[in-house]
Amino acid sequence: MFQFSYYRRIQLSFLILVLLPLIAVSLLSYHTTKANIIDKIHASNQGTLNVMARDILKTVDDLVFASDFMMQDTSLRPRLKYFMNMNGIEQFADYEQYIALIDAFSPISMKALNSELHMFLVNSNGFIIPSVESPGGMAYLGQHWDQVKDGLDVTLQGRVQWLGMAHGENGDKNEYYYAARVIRDYRADEYMATIVIGISKGYFEKLFSQTSSGSYALLDSKGELIAGDRALLEEEQISSVRSEVAISRTNWRLIYDLPEENVIGQISKTYYASALLIVVFVACFYLLSLVMARGLHRPIRKLEAVARKFGEGNYAVRFPARGKDEINALGRTLNDMLDRINQLIADIEQEQEQKRVMEMQAIFSKIRPHFLLNTLNSIKCSLALRDDREHSMKIDALMSLLRAYMKVHEPSTLKKECQLLQHYIEIMEMRNDKHISFVTDIPAELADVMLPKLLLQPLVENAIVHGFADMDEEEEAYIGITVARDEGRIRIRLSDNGTGMPPEKLEKLNRLFTPLEAAEHASYERVGLISVYQGLQLAYGSGAELRLSGLQAGGITAELVIPEEGMATTEEREADVQSNAHR
Repeated sequence: MFQFSYYRRIQLSFLILVLLPLIAVSLLSYHTTKANIIDKIHASNQGTLNVMARDILKTVDDLVFASDFMMQDTSLRPRLKYFMNMNGIEQFADYEQYIALIDAFSPISMKALNSELHMFLVNSNGFIIPSVESPGGMAYLGQHWDQVKDGLDVTLQGRVQWLGMAHGENGDKNEYYYAARVIRDYRADEYMATIVIGISKGYFEKLFSQTSSGSYALLDSKGELIAGDRALLEEEQISSVRSEVAISRTNWRLIYDLPEENVIGQISKTYYASALLIVVFVACFYLLSLVMARGLHRPIRKLEAVARKFGEGNYAVRFPARGKDEINALGRTLNDMLDRINQLIADIEQEQEQKRVMEMQAIFSKIRPHFLLNTLNSIKCSLALRDDREHSMKIDALMSLLRAYMKVHEPSTLKKECQLLQHYIEIMEMRNDKHISFVTDIPAELADVMLPKLLLQPLVENAIVHGFADMDEEEEAYIGITVARDEGRIRIRLSDNGTGMPPEKLEKLNRLFTPLEAAEHASYERVGLISVYQGLQLAYGSGAELRLSGLQAGGITAELVIPEEGMATTEEREADVQSNAHR
């Protein structure tokens, strides 16, 4: 280069200064745009998978409900006892039991099973009783059962067992993925029958056909393919645009793979075309620069400065293109690229602003609590002036609860919590038209023990909603709270005389009250109990406990154990506040 003339050196320097910033900006823009689009595709694919997972989970719930309905119907136990030894329909009594069990499927089909599910019963002799929706006949179902029965463990009663995929013979494409639940005679400890429910493979394929691009695969807990593209399991390298979601309660995995070419193919073509255009402009400039090198030296430096400032974060900088030469053409191309990048940034900012506006609208659409409290206070005064003391007290109880909800993050005491519970019970008495006796036994020295606000309300709510729902009208409902100190810990027992709960269900709930299980089952149907346990853990650490137990006379006792170490009374809290104020 140093052996060339001065103008040739300027010319070559021009080429270097033009090409380097353009290539750098182009590559940066390309990779930034590619990464943003892939992130959006990931988010979109994850949303689609979540919708599909909810659909599959609903189908699984229908399956579990159908089997629960069959297992909990005590009237079928004698018929199942008879069915356990049947080899076929050999006499009229066999036919009667056969028809009766087929009829037992009818209410299940109307309530739970959809067109993609079918159910049948099978005993230890391999004799099958199908539902009306079952495809083919007993021979067809027998072929399916022979393929999956080896995966059944007859000693596991009540648990859903996933047996795998089965298909008919002679090229039959109507495949089903089967689940089963074993029915045993718990008194004689004998195996009676198995409820088998099949999910059509066509259901999964119909679900996957909702999108026109990409490939899906649904895997069971063993990693075996249930439906979808088997090629996804054989790839040595996972595509960079792959999303996966786990389906709860089944340990299945739903995978969606979108080829990268489908996502960034058009972007690559656009950038390649832009690069080709830039190359053409540079070639033209090279020919003209023999006579224009000196004049073009200054614009090149400006072009390089624009690229550098844009890379440093000055997104408003642009090349001042005034002429029609190649350098100005390159500057306009660069400006177009920068405009496109700015437009992408503006679009993202606009989306965020729209989300913020929608959130603000949602907030302003709520009823202002202070307006509601003032209105309720006016209603209370009006009722008091009319000597309607009963409804005035109900309004007063409701206002007390609303004030507590507005200050839910402030700490409370055992005494104040029991007052709020009394107000809450008064409201529930009015809603349910049922009197509820509420008795508390709190020692005076423990009345001011600090407690998270509204911590006990979910327990009282469960007692009223679940415990008293099926009580006789003449039977009086009762809720009691006792508090005692026991070896450096505070024990709070909340008892009711409701209908209670089976011991095995109580044990299942108690197993959830550990930090790991509570986090994993945050979406459990008893979310109130989980929130009470998590509130204890947040307020008092791992030393806090929650335990449920049944009563012989009916009802449930919830016991909260709180470590007394580190707890403070209201007087101690006020003393701390005054001490800090003097400082």
